[in-house]
Amino acid sequence: MDEKIMYAGIAIVAIIVVIGAISLFSGNSGESNTVSSPSSSTPQAMENNQGGNEGNSGSNLEEDVRVITVDGSEFRFTPNEIKVNKGERVRVVFRNTGQLPHDFVIEGTSLRTRIIGPGETDVIEFTASETKTYTFYCSVGSHRQNGMEGMMAIQ
Repeated sequence: MDEKIMYAGIAIVAIIVVIGAISLFSGNSGESNTVSSPSSSTPQAMENNQGGNEGNSGSNLEEDVRVITVDGSEFRFTPNEIKVNKGERVRVVFRNTGQLPHDFVIEGTSLRTRIIGPGETDVIEFTASETKTYTFYCSVGSHRQNGMEGMMAIQ
């Protein structure tokens, strides 16, 4: 009898571990691929708008939104320098082209994608309302320290 209880306990622990691992590695798969509402700490230079379409490649103008695709891999962004105009609505389509999880964070703002796995895409959208230069980076582990950062200049 004690042996059956022990096996049942082990099975319950194993199920809990599997559920935890699935929720940890699946990210926010049920949620929209847009950045959350801006917090009060978001500087005026980046006004957050709700995101939209995914999968656009390159930089182009689409319905008054400039779409910029940024690829992230070990340990770099392509492109790693972005220039946008003051007042421009910008949609950053972040694609993880690497083998590890990555995200795209604009320092000094609340703008960030989810941490996404290889082959996944996430989108942030904002209005560049003030002339300023920002650093963007990957916040996962030591990716930033390994060179995964770039610059966004609002002109």
